[in-house]
Amino acid sequence: MARVGYAYGEESPSSPILPASWQDWEEYTLGATPSPPTVIGDPDYGLVELVYDNPSIVSPVIDTGVDGTRDYYIARDKYGSGSPGVRIWFRSDPDTFAQQASASDPVWSEVTASPKSASGRYVQLRLQCITPEPTPTPTPTPTPTIP
Repeated sequence: MARVGYAYGEESPSSPILPASWQDWEEYTLGATPSPPTVIGDPDYGLVELVYDNPSIVSPVIDTGVDGTRDYYIARDKYGSGSPGVRIWFRSDPDTFAQQASASDPVWSEVTASPKSASGRYVQLRLQCITPEPTPTPTPTPTPTIP
């Protein structure tokens, strides 16, 4: 069986990896109406922008077509470089679930190594911004002088 994968944000990945648009991702809002992520450049294959005040986006739920346990190879920055202040999360389930499903059904687990072994035909990724925006440097107050 040939392995197929998806490259988000890359228009021309190496075979057998397929290009995948950011437009199917959503802000992870849990209750509020989700919006597509902000993408810099090409709306399908540009750089996705995560900001600290809206820190997570989620992929569509993907039907892998394979039941049981398997390894998932999740590579970060394969086709470029991104921000180190982003965590990658993964979840899977034997049954389909909503893109905006609660954080506990199915449960998210952080991707700290690849391959990621998991069971479940349906899978999803989440990108989470963990680096807060820099705090503005206060402007020094001039010291009053008395002549």
